[in-house]
Amino acid sequence: MQTRIIFFFSLLLAQAAPVFADAASAPASAAREYEIRQTQLLNDGVKLVKERHPQEALDQYFDKVIAAYESTYRAGAKTVYCARSAPESLLYLAQAAADKQEAMVVGPAWCDAHFLRAYALIDLGRHAQARAALQTAMRMAPNNAHYASECANFYRREKKWDEALVRFEAAAALARDYSPPQSRVIELGEALRGKAFVLVELGRLNEAETVYKQCLEINAADKAALGELGYVQGRIKQAKF
Repeated sequence: MQTRIIFFFSLLLAQAAPVFADAASAPASAAREYEIRQTQLLNDGVKLVKERHPQEALDQYFDKVIAAYESTYRAGAKTVYCARSAPESLLYLAQAAADKQEAMVVGPAWCDAHFLRAYALIDLGRHAQARAALQTAMRMAPNNAHYASECANFYRREKKWDEALVRFEAAAALARDYSPPQSRVIELGEALRGKAFVLVELGRLNEAETVYKQCLEINAADKAALGELGYVQGRIKQAKF
C-alpha cells in the first residue's frame, strides 16, 4: 500500500510546477527557486523510501525540509497554508481575511514533506505519529484532495466504514473543485475508488458498481477500477441466485 502511494506521489512531485504566493517575503522568483530546491530534496527522500530506508529518508530529507521552512518562514501569529495553484492560494487568503486572520501561502513542498513523513512513519510502524503528520499536512492544505483521500484511508484501514465514506466523498469533491488540471483525474479516481471500496464493505454493491463506472468514465485506462468493477458485478450476479 505505502509503496504504491510513494511511487504515485513521486510522480506528482516530478510533474509539479512549484507555486509560491507569499507577498510579504522574498521576491516570487527567489521563492520559486527555494521551492524547487526543497521539492528536489523530497524526491531524493522518496527514492530512499522506495529503497526501504524510511528512517534515512526522515532524517536526511523530510524532517530537514520541514525544519528549513519553519526556519525560513517564521509566520508568528499568521496561519500558514500550502497551495498548488493561484486560485487555491487566493481562496485561502480570502477565507483568512473573512475570518479576520493574518495568513501566508507557500507552495506545496512544505506540506508534501509532512505527507511523505507520514508514509515513512507508516513504514516504521509508528502509526500514531504518521496520522499526526498527515493531519498537519491536511490542516495546512485543507483543499488538497490527495491528502484528504489518505486521511480517509486511515479510517478505511480501521474499518470505520461510515466515517471513511464521508471522507472519500469529501475528497472527491475537493478533487473536482481544486485539484490542478495535471493531477485532477488521478486524485478524483483515487477518491472514487476509495468510496466504492467502502460501499462494497457496507454491502451496497449496486452503488459501488455505479461509482466504479464513474471512475472509468473519467479515465478509461483505470485498470484498478476495471478489475474491481468486474469483481462487484460478479458479486451482484451471485446475489441474484
